[in-house]
Amino acid sequence: MNSELYSIEGQGAPVGCVNAFGLAEWAHAGKLAGMQVRALNSGAYLSEDELWGVVQSVQLPPPVLRVPVQNVPVDGNQDPLRFVAPIHSSGWAIVASYLGLFSLVLIFAPFSLWAGLMALKDLKANPHKTGKGRAIFGLVMGAVFSLVLIGVIGSYLSSR
Repeated sequence: MNSELYSIEGQGAPVGCVNAFGLAEWAHAGKLAGMQVRALNSGAYLSEDELWGVVQSVQLPPPVLRVPVQNVPVDGNQDPLRFVAPIHSSGWAIVASYLGLFSLVLIFAPFSLWAGLMALKDLKANPHKTGKGRAIFGLVMGAVFSLVLIGVIGSYLSSR
């Protein structure tokens, strides 16, 4: 292969300095229109025939076909890691489950109930998400301990 370097000049100003492979890429991309090519070793400008000979001496690899990537939502119900970590899960379901745990401290119970309802609404709107068990856990814990909270408040107020 030709190891000579070439200067690509447009309107007298240098545009780029490339080897024969780069020159062939420029030619195949159609970037050499109106440009002059000079061999740096000899300093002579190439005629069209000489330029074509250099371009033809290089074998370019075939162009890479780029396949567009489709943005398809991942179905979280098919992912086996969903049993280990809350991936593809509704954020509301995660919040509801933690608030359900904290509802043992009675002040968190109504928030757990509300987050469980929001999680079920989110899961209904986005069927590819997971976390229905977490949402139901938060809903049940929130409901049970909200009733306990109401009982505690009622007994406190009746004792006064």
